[in-house]
Amino acid sequence: MTESTSPPVLVLVVDDTEDNRAIFGLCLEDGGFEVAYAFDGEDALAKVESEKPALIIMDLAMPRMDGWEATRRIKANPATKHIPVLVVTGTTTGDAVARAKDSGADDVCMKPCRAEELLAKVRGLLA
Repeated sequence: MTESTSPPVLVLVVDDTEDNRAIFGLCLEDGGFEVAYAFDGEDALAKVESEKPALIIMDLAMPRMDGWEATRRIKANPATKHIPVLVVTGTTTGDAVARAKDSGADDVCMKPCRAEELLAKVRGLLA
């Protein structure tokens, strides 16, 4: 009898801060996920096209293209609108969170977020 194992689920982490990318990546890898990285919204759009992630973790305040615009474009594209976007942000104003939801974010997690909280939200969005 052969054991069936499915490949790990790919999560794209989009954040302009290298330390944040590393922390989220380690958390996700410990949770059994495969991780790809992007450093801003423009890089995220290219990675979504090439890597085809199952879920995106998106920062909001980034150079070149922010997370609000990147999320809006991902959700406006028929080929990528099904991909859940979890915004993880240190921008705690109600306006920023409302704008994230208006852009199409499926959920929001405030920085700093605990590993358990991040993994629970990721698993919930993928369920």
